[in-house]
Amino acid sequence: NVYSNIVGFQKIELMPGYNFVGLNFRNPGEESSFDIQGLLDTSNLKGGTNQGGADQLFMWDAASQQYVELWLFDSDGQAPDFDGKWIDTTTNEVADRELFCGDVFWLINSDNEPVEALFSGEVESAEVFMHAALDGYNMLASAWPVDIAVNELDLEGLKGGTNQGGADQLFMWDAANQQYVELWLFDSGGQAPDFDGKWIDVATNEVADHTLSAGTAFWLIKQTDEQVTESRPF
Repeated sequence: NVYSNIVGFQKIELMPGYNFVGLNFRNPGEESSFDIQGLLDTSNLKGGTNQGGADQLFMWDAASQQYVELWLFDSDGQAPDFDGKWIDTTTNEVADRELFCGDVFWLINSDNEPVEALFSGEVESAEVFMHAALDGYNMLASAWPVDIAVNELDLEGLKGGTNQGGADQLFMWDAANQQYVELWLFDSGGQAPDFDGKWIDVATNEVADHTLSAGTAFWLIKQTDEQVTESRPF
């Protein structure tokens, strides 16, 4: 099957507070990355004339190992050239950051009600996608815009174990409750084959039954620096 040049649209629901958002598309243009200013429809989001009164977007800068903080400007027409633009707090200028398929950011909905945001882009056509994930904490999203049961997420390059501390871990964000769901990868070396390769839910000590929704992200905490690849889920 050939899946090249399929362009899709994706609505995501942003709960009040923090939302862990994943980019499941490529830019269909000449560049594979998205300019942050054109990444998503911000018409439903809340802007302001200062960071504290507006929706915010936090990107992770791997080079400096810290967040880059952006906020949405809206002057109600007083400064139309800036209305609807993300402002970078490090420069106080219109942000010029870029995001690629599989990248992640936090979007802080400052309203008291959920709002919808819209993405669009080209669906990844490759059979396998390589994630830039190394030893330690990695913010990742699936390369494909589909809901995936976490135990059907086809990742290679991971390390399992018989306890949470000795295994790779996956933290999902529960936006409704504003808290993490913690999972770890089981591997008994064949002693318990029914559970080998399964993500275990820390809260229940059972095989996880959570679903990673399209447009959401996760933390992958790795014990090794082996490269991580993801196989196409369809």
